[in-house]
Amino acid sequence: MRSAPIRFSCAIASVDGKRPHVVVEPSAAPLDERADGEPVRLEWGDFNARYRVISPDRGFAAALLDLGLMTWLVDGAPRLPLTWEIQRDQVLCRAPGLAPKDIPAFVKALPEFASRIGRGAHD
Repeated sequence: MRSAPIRFSCAIASVDGKRPHVVVEPSAAPLDERADGEPVRLEWGDFNARYRVISPDRGFAAALLDLGLMTWLVDGAPRLPLTWEIQRDQVLCRAPGLAPKDIPAFVKALPEFASRIGRGAHD
């Protein structure tokens, strides 16, 4: 018996700097698909209710997710099940099989996220 294919929509951007691995995923994402590292709880309850942050470098994760980026993720990001991954000089945005109507918002979200990476999150 063949398993059903797993499809993701993905977009990648290059950014300045070298960063440790950080995953920002919907809080409802299955834990068995979790990235390496430990969960990082931040000080904003609304953000923690919507997202789960995982990183082996807790200090960097907190610096990356400054108030400006968290505010955009909670209030301005598309209401899609987007997962963000930052590692070295790359930012990945992915979501499980999006409908064609959601692709423009998905593609626009990546540069919006990347432009909000604060100065404290650079090497």
